[in-house]
Amino acid sequence: MRGLRFTRRRFVARGLTTMAGIWSSAIGERAGAAPAPIAGGTLVIGSEGQHQTLDPHVLTGTVTLHITSLIYENLITQDMTHPELKYVPLAPGVAESWTVSGDGTVYTFRIRSGVRFHDGTPLDAAAVKANFDRALDPSSPFYYPPAKGNLNFIMRWVDRVDAPNPATFIVRLKQPFPSLPEELADRRMGLISPTALRKAGNTDIGAHPVGSGPFRFGSKSTDNTITVDRNPAYWGTKPYLDRIIFRPYPDPTALGAALQTGEVDVVFTLTVDQLTTLSKDPNIQIQYTDLANVFFWMLNTRNGPTTSKQVRQALNYAINRRAISNELLKGSVRPCGGPAPVGNPVYEPALLPYDYNPAKAKALLAAAKVPLPLELVVMLPTSGAELTDAPAVGTVMQQELRDVGVNVAFERMEWAAFLAKAIKGLDDRTAALYTGWDTGTQDPYWFETMFSSASAPPNGPNRAWYSNSMVDQLLAKARHELNATQRITTYRKAVAIIADDAPWIFIYQDRWPRAIRTKVHGFVSVPCPYVDMTKVWLAK
Repeated sequence: MRGLRFTRRRFVARGLTTMAGIWSSAIGERAGAAPAPIAGGTLVIGSEGQHQTLDPHVLTGTVTLHITSLIYENLITQDMTHPELKYVPLAPGVAESWTVSGDGTVYTFRIRSGVRFHDGTPLDAAAVKANFDRALDPSSPFYYPPAKGNLNFIMRWVDRVDAPNPATFIVRLKQPFPSLPEELADRRMGLISPTALRKAGNTDIGAHPVGSGPFRFGSKSTDNTITVDRNPAYWGTKPYLDRIIFRPYPDPTALGAALQTGEVDVVFTLTVDQLTTLSKDPNIQIQYTDLANVFFWMLNTRNGPTTSKQVRQALNYAINRRAISNELLKGSVRPCGGPAPVGNPVYEPALLPYDYNPAKAKALLAAAKVPLPLELVVMLPTSGAELTDAPAVGTVMQQELRDVGVNVAFERMEWAAFLAKAIKGLDDRTAALYTGWDTGTQDPYWFETMFSSASAPPNGPNRAWYSNSMVDQLLAKARHELNATQRITTYRKAVAIIADDAPWIFIYQDRWPRAIRTKVHGFVSVPCPYVDMTKVWLAK
């Protein structure tokens, strides 16, 4: 059976010919209506929390991945220049093309010639293999268990990798995994210089990051401000900007004020009150990305009262998502009463079963025969990607849950501290944690990443310890199904069970607004939290 060959033209052409045009304000710039781009200048981005390590293989959360995505590159990337599409098409990255065998188990990548890391090390197939070995091969000098755990969503399906020559990198899978190209575009799969890894070591590479991207690491100050500088030797389209500064603002009020005063140029997360105020400022433009995402409370399915499905369902029926979305958050989000948001390929209304029904919540709690009031401890971030309204939403949910006999006590945490604890999974005293996740718009493998029992910490982000053998079987069947229609059907069966099991309190889908000063050009509104910063420029 013949294999398939993939190039940039194949992916972009497929998107342009199959998706209806949905035009945004960014089209004017792409069509030539805007002034010609100007090279130079420094862009200042206000980060909605403290930055983590700059090691992409152990990162989680977009706050710091915004930075590492500029320093490092992937085998496969995303084409961020098509706002007319409902999804972000894949495009060649460090791999200029690739083929897949007829049985879907062997992917062969052709590595671009002449690409070098920022330290001058050639980015060849051997360098790519070293990065995979870091999460795959315990005998490798690069092997790092935290990387294995964080990248397990890919590495668990890889049998072995080979680099037979500098231009050829081969991934041999244990079974068909048609999601592989999409998952290789995940920003956590950025490629690190093996020379830098040898020099800094696994634990310190995050403080001395060396990639091959359009920007290279500049500095990190004592207040956790990080600077990246234009890479003059970049192989691809060189950025217009000279420098980007990422300045952390754990206090959302201070972050909004910094944007208004011009201290920062871009903010990726706003409270709803700031959104209302800033939308009236003539010097600021609001851009909605409308990506597929869901915000939720992960519920502890391993310990405490939330081990009961009836209790978890009751908590879901106790929440008035419409009031939270339309009144508290003023339409900047939409209700999402299940795990499959609008924009995800698995989405259909039947998979969002939960609406506000406090009487049903009380009946389920009574049927569960748990002593009331229930006492729950919930981890609540006070900052983070699109989580600046978490305290306000948490307060409303706290009252709604109290109305059905559930008392909630919050453990409030700054974003970096929250992630450091959350990544270990919910401990025995914690009933839930409040967070959100981008599901992606092209491939439904995300559901296995989040809900498979094999994805429990330290092997993945199933921090609720959710486990259902039927769900695992359906996810496994869908994972290696090569027929796209049958794949979606199987995923929907799994997601229906997940929704009924209610391992999370499903709350809302964020429209993911960002605020940009009008002097900033080149931000293209696509359903993705990231931005192609090579296209961004500043008016004088």
